[in-house]
Amino acid sequence: MMSDNVKPSGKVHKCRISRNKKRYWKKGTQIQDAEDFLCEVQFDAVKGVQKPSDDTLFTVDKEPDHNNLKLTRRQRAALMKRFKKVELMEEESVSKRQRKKILLEKAKMPITSKAIVLQSTATHNRKPYDLWDQNSQKEVSVAEEYYLLTTKKKLPQEPKTLKHITSILQHVEVAPAGASYNPPVSKYLDYVTEAAEEEKRKTKENEKLERELALFEGKYATQEEIELELRAGLDDSSDNNEILEDASEVERNDCGGKRPITKRKTRKTRCLEYVERRRKEIENMSAFQKEQMHLIYSARKLNKEISREIQKREEFTKIRKEHKLMKRFAGTQRLGRGKFEPCEKSVLLTEELPGSLRELKPQGSILTERLKSLQKRNMLSIPGEKRQRRKLKNRLRIKEREDRKHQEVKLGTRLI
Repeated sequence: MMSDNVKPSGKVHKCRISRNKKRYWKKGTQIQDAEDFLCEVQFDAVKGVQKPSDDTLFTVDKEPDHNNLKLTRRQRAALMKRFKKVELMEEESVSKRQRKKILLEKAKMPITSKAIVLQSTATHNRKPYDLWDQNSQKEVSVAEEYYLLTTKKKLPQEPKTLKHITSILQHVEVAPAGASYNPPVSKYLDYVTEAAEEEKRKTKENEKLERELALFEGKYATQEEIELELRAGLDDSSDNNEILEDASEVERNDCGGKRPITKRKTRKTRCLEYVERRRKEIENMSAFQKEQMHLIYSARKLNKEISREIQKREEFTKIRKEHKLMKRFAGTQRLGRGKFEPCEKSVLLTEELPGSLRELKPQGSILTERLKSLQKRNMLSIPGEKRQRRKLKNRLRIKEREDRKHQEVKLGTRLI
């Protein structure tokens, strides 16, 4: 019996229908596959599939044992909480006769009515407090507190920043005795010398800056060198002489620099070197082991040194914190962009002093002194020059482009 998809010539005709279509059942199925399947079914029937047990035919999945589950800490806590809520009912061991007796005794007892005492809202138990202690505070009810606040007998709660100390410096600095209108000669001289030293220090700083910014000699061309260069001709004789001298120096170096002849090491020398190296390694190892043993035995000494070092560091940190606090409260912080500059001292020389006090003109300004004092005590920011930020380039630039059609291009036209 020949199948439908086989031609008489013997060539197998390929089925062009998809397997998931219904037409494939008739045209696409091969008879050989069906016959094989029927043979397998018959073989199973002869052998007998029903005889073997279920364990041989099927794999039984074991169910998990819920008793041996590993619970997390939270799950265990939740289970314990649940068990605590469910209280076990205790079995009543009292008989009915005893219960009746108890009830009768309770009924015979006289009923005493308790007087109902209404507690006033104003009076309540107050804790004792020390009357003379400064830190102890008397407990006050809400109504009393409201009454005190409304009558202004109690101030509202102050913020922490109200009593913030910015600086411990003097609010008004008293001028020295030498700056007065009619000072003694010694005080005046001291005041003038102090002002002169300050002026000297400023001049020295300016000179130092000029020296640092100035160029070194030989790094820049002087006026004489520029004139010589302009007057110089185009004679190349000196250059040729220099080239010849350089060539002669190179030849001498080539002749003189010969490589030294090195002798080859013999087998005996190599062995001796290896033995020496090995001996040094053993010595180093033994020295290292001795050092380690010494460290073990000197543990007590090391502990003392460590404790001493820790104590030193603690003291150092304490001193550093004190210095930091002093710098913060006794110094001037940089609040603004500018740098603090103290107020200049007003000094008059002996030649500038007039004969009478009426002709004396006032020096300095009170407003500037007050402003400088506030800046010094970290209460006002010091203005300065604004930071010049780099201008960003405009990346979204408008690009101009000229498009021309190829028809417009002719002989003699100029393309950009």
